[in-house]
Amino acid sequence: LMAVSIGLFMAQGIEGILKVGEERQFTASGTSPSMPVEKMFKGEGPVVIHWRDDSYDNIIEEAAYRYGVDPALVMAIVMAESNYNPTAESLRGARGLMQLMPLTAASLGVENPFDPEENIDAGVRYFKMLLDDFEEQTILALAAYNAGSRRVREYRGVPPFPATHTYIERVFQYYQYFRDLYGRELDRA
Repeated sequence: LMAVSIGLFMAQGIEGILKVGEERQFTASGTSPSMPVEKMFKGEGPVVIHWRDDSYDNIIEEAAYRYGVDPALVMAIVMAESNYNPTAESLRGARGLMQLMPLTAASLGVENPFDPEENIDAGVRYFKMLLDDFEEQTILALAAYNAGSRRVREYRGVPPFPATHTYIERVFQYYQYFRDLYGRELDRA
């Protein structure tokens, strides 16, 4: 296990979702037994979003506040998962804006995963459950959302899958974008 100062992430603008100055333990497995966090989450350059459907913002904000999750983080997850496409379906069967897998959706009581309100509510509720499971460690919750909780527990941290590392990095880049775009507007409680 490697101790990581959360302050390392301040330049990427995620200090609002991780507690600055705290030390968290997690393993960053890769080709070597562990990978420096600076290499894992480069946060290179600003992300540019050319188009997105902002008609889901109110649904996202309501669900985010209902479950105590930063709305900008939820917007970032939606962007990374589906590019704001409510009819998105992955080759593995994940569906809707937050790309819920059928078993996950069913366990959360979702009847229509392509319905934006149902999908977002269930996706945010599920992400909050992951945050709780991983003691509010956003990186681990994102890894679990992408690769599955079992994999995060199996590897005792972020799994060594390039797709998961890329996913986490993209979410943080989108998070910065949405924080910059909405700023104080999303800070209301």
